[in-house]
Amino acid sequence: MAKPENGSFWRELLSAGLYKRNQGRLARQLTAAGIGALVIAGAYILSQGPLGGLVNASYRVIASYAGQEDPAKDKALAKLADENGAAWVTDSVGSDRREIEFHVPTSRMWRESPQAMNEGKQKAEKLKAAIKQEVDSVKVGEPQRVSSRAVWVIVGIPVVICAICGWVIYRVVNYAPFAEFLISVEAEMGKVSWASKQELYRATVVVLSTMFFLGVVLFAYDVTWKWILQAIGVLRFS
Repeated sequence: MAKPENGSFWRELLSAGLYKRNQGRLARQLTAAGIGALVIAGAYILSQGPLGGLVNASYRVIASYAGQEDPAKDKALAKLADENGAAWVTDSVGSDRREIEFHVPTSRMWRESPQAMNEGKQKAEKLKAAIKQEVDSVKVGEPQRVSSRAVWVIVGIPVVICAICGWVIYRVVNYAPFAEFLISVEAEMGKVSWASKQELYRATVVVLSTMFFLGVVLFAYDVTWKWILQAIGVLRFS
């Protein structure tokens, strides 16, 4: 078996070569598939569990006014939004009306708390009142709570983990000491004398029959000793 030099594993991790590619292929492929299945299962649990509750939430405030784009009004609205912790998200101009959408975030690091929700609602209400008071001819809708799952985080992190682990698994099964071990395992498995179908059937019948017989015997012992211990007063049932 080859003995790796100091630090050779890290060099192997960054290389793309195959170690003895035609030896122990089945054992190496099955090992990689088994570890890969565990990684995929773990990534799925991560996406549905700890990462599943991540959301991007906010209170939405929509302001609109008649006519085309008015730079003075837009500047005033942007200033009020900035003062109240809101972000200018989208704007659109129709044939006779301009609409601007502001968001007051209520989630931090994709986590939402009751405190953040209350603070966001208060800021949204304050922004609505300020727009009504300070900007003429602008209509403001009621603040609405909106939220969306952090899809890129929920999906992206597990995918990155799977990609990194996939490369590590690929390199591990080609890492000389481990690859030699798997090659030896496959060689030894080739020397095993496997039972025929008839032998397997007979052995299965013997095992199941023995287990059934032992179960019946243990049940009989249990019932007998229960009756004896009840008869002499050691066990009492109400």
